[in-house]
Amino acid sequence: MIVTLLATNIEYDIDGPGIPTTHDLPESLEVQVDLSNNVYVDVNRQVCTQISNATGMLVLDYNLIGYLLSPAD
Repeated sequence: MIVTLLATNIEYDIDGPGIPTTHDLPESLEVQVDLSNNVYVDVNRQVCTQISNATGMLVLDYNLIGYLLSPAD
């Protein structure tokens, strides 16, 4: 099962030279989490990877809200 969530209040690792300011980075992003395994899945890794892929930044923290079920494959 895939759920779509909104990652909000995203905190980025912006320590270092040449790193964009938080004004240039989104405060929230829609992410999809795969919960199809019966085993405990690493939701945090899925969320952080998607945010990092979209922004090019490492993620320190975020909040998740809401959900939508996607049709089964």
